[in-house]
Amino acid sequence: MHTVNHLSCSKVSQAAPGLTGAQPVVPFGRPGSRRCIARPAKFVDFIAGKSAEGPMTIYHRRIQEMVRTYGIASDLDPDEDVLIAAVRADLIDGERLEMVLDMLEQALRATHVEDRTVYAVKNIVMELAGNTLLHGTGARTEQELLVVNRRGENVQIWLFGYGLNSEVDRLFGIIREIRSYATPPDHREPLLERRNIELMRRASSEPSKLRGAGVGMLTIAALSSKPLWFKLNAAREHSSFALRSTVQAASA
Repeated sequence: MHTVNHLSCSKVSQAAPGLTGAQPVVPFGRPGSRRCIARPAKFVDFIAGKSAEGPMTIYHRRIQEMVRTYGIASDLDPDEDVLIAAVRADLIDGERLEMVLDMLEQALRATHVEDRTVYAVKNIVMELAGNTLLHGTGARTEQELLVVNRRGENVQIWLFGYGLNSEVDRLFGIIREIRSYATPPDHREPLLERRNIELMRRASSEPSKLRGAGVGMLTIAALSSKPLWFKLNAAREHSSFALRSTVQAASA
């Protein structure tokens, strides 16, 4: 597991080499911001490919673009409260996903949250990764972007996705249907019961890509502390969307 070091951005270059057992780090966030997270260079190199700027710069711009597109500046600030960001390539590859989850856990524990919060957030990320693998388009120009941020007492997990109108409309329909089953705070038991029914139904029928997202979204909704939030950005053949799950952070 790689160490995530929380340092002042202005001191990253001087402090990183002397840290015991730490990787050289690359800051995520602007110098002087309240939240500047240093990332292990090995991780950055791993997901950067041949990008000269590095992924954190690119992700920062993508997050800014998503904030503008969906009007969510009051809920997500790429300069202040982002814990981790990942694109499709990080989510559908087992080794990369494991590294993302490791870094996410370290970032969460650095904010002194209880185990149940850590496990809930990681499980939500894994469900979204599976959804991306099964239902994402893999388009190079519109890669899915996952962002986790800490906003006050809440940890927010965002998926900015892209797909055929039929797929996105179906996802929106699933989320509306879940809201009709149960809403927080008395939602976990009925949603998990519904999830188990769906799993039994899937086990006794032919595998279907069309039914996969329902079980995953039921799991995410059950783990969330608030109703799932969804916003659509419709186009002619393909649509983009923002999905947010919120987990109330219990302090350790």
